[in-house]
Amino acid sequence: GEAAVAGGWNVATQANASTTDFATTTVYYEDPANEAAALGLAQLLGGAAIELSSNFPGAALTAVLGTDYAGPGLEAPVA
Repeated sequence: GEAAVAGGWNVATQANASTTDFATTTVYYEDPANEAAALGLAQLLGGAAIELSSNFPGAALTAVLGTDYAGPGLEAPVA
């Protein structure tokens, strides 16, 4: 969430997934008109995959960080 906000994105909700077995970080979009936005967020998150899906009703975009996530927000704090 913090990396997206820092990148200029509006983050409405943050939550933990009900399982931790997501292997691949993916940005899901419900409306094909949001594909370009999904690509932009995926790029911000370090090159995540994108997928058209109706599994997240009411959300324009949903980012699920998988076990492969190595993008922004994981840097060690600067002392």
